[in-house]
Amino acid sequence: MRHLEMARALAKEHEVLLAVAGQPDAGAASGVQLTSLDDPDLEGAARRSGTVLVQGYAFRKLPWLRQLTVPIVGDLYDPAPLANLEIGAANAAANGRQERHELCLGFAIELLLHADFFLAAHERARDFWLGMLAALGRVDPRGHALGPSFRRLIDTLPTGVPSAAPPKGAEAPEHPAYANGRRPFIWSGGIWDWMDAGTLLKAFAQVAAARPDAALVFLGTRHPNPEVPPMGAAARARELAAGLGLLECQVYFEEWTPLAERHAWLAHATAGVSLHGAHLEARFAWRTRLLDHLWVGLPSVVSLGDALGDEMVAAQAALGVPPGDVAAVRIALLALLDEDELRRRQSAAARTLADRYTWPDLVAPLARFLAAPYTTQDRGAPLRYVDYLKEFLPHSPFHSARLARARKVLATEGSRGLARRALSRAARAVGLSASARHPRED
Repeated sequence: MRHLEMARALAKEHEVLLAVAGQPDAGAASGVQLTSLDDPDLEGAARRSGTVLVQGYAFRKLPWLRQLTVPIVGDLYDPAPLANLEIGAANAAANGRQERHELCLGFAIELLLHADFFLAAHERARDFWLGMLAALGRVDPRGHALGPSFRRLIDTLPTGVPSAAPPKGAEAPEHPAYANGRRPFIWSGGIWDWMDAGTLLKAFAQVAAARPDAALVFLGTRHPNPEVPPMGAAARARELAAGLGLLECQVYFEEWTPLAERHAWLAHATAGVSLHGAHLEARFAWRTRLLDHLWVGLPSVVSLGDALGDEMVAAQAALGVPPGDVAAVRIALLALLDEDELRRRQSAAARTLADRYTWPDLVAPLARFLAAPYTTQDRGAPLRYVDYLKEFLPHSPFHSARLARARKVLATEGSRGLARRALSRAARAVGLSASARHPRED
């Protein structure tokens, strides 16, 4: 969604080729030239281009990117290393969390080390990524020479509202939540481990006891990307709804709602809801699904703490609740059920706020870069400031098993033990036998 809209906005002035995972669906991307990430001609197209934009694990999937001489833009929209901290956090027996964290952090660091210009989702996120860039040596005199604000190293480009207006006259979905005068609330995104469906369900149970006309629909319980493993939050939410006696009578879970159909679900809802916990991911995230609420003028209940949710509350386009506060959520839901004027004010404020997030305006920082692309580092120079990666991140491309072993020996045997082992290795290297006092040295 994000890169398709960016490509459409930029295609008015530039020739744009958008490479996507899997087989591209040309019918879903009118006006944009598409290809596959697996296209054997993609590397050649990238080398002939004026600029390449990448995100996520692109440098791991396409290692030839490291050898490109054309300017590279790194899209840092998703603070994935922070989101991954929440995956499995509710399950004390979850395996592989440290490995998954190191893999994800390694992807981010590769991007931060290799790209020339970066895009953050908003100012708060820009500060986060600036800190990482500083730690990796990218906030340096060379970058300062481009401008002391470092806007020519990293700027902001949030995701905006869809370019096309919502289709008018869409009928309500044929679904029990919309039948017989029901008043549905919509959870419009997925149920990820960093979101908080549990607080909503507990609050809604109290609302449902007093308001049998209220309903709650979760539009996504499965990630559309088959490579993304299921998260525990969706299963926990369904179990909680069943335990509260609400499943399939006032609370409904849809597997995944197609993008082209979402407007009908939202346009006929009482309000949208997006809740998260009190953690780092929330502070630096940009809730894409909230933009759909603005797009259709849908009143909302949001957790305080994320950038877009806080902005919606300030603009009176949403009611804000503290993370995890069941009572506050219950009060907000009842207010939106009972107060027609509140819903009208929020709907109007949402549409006004949507005007701030139109794609032609949002892509301006990237358009400026494309007008005169530049590089901010020497591709042929060895990467600096990465010694700690060699030691601490086993899954990074810079990891050194020898350094990791040396650190372990230092922790268990001290500096003398480390020196003794080093001398033993040196003796073997020149053909001398190891000390008889250390027959087990390998």
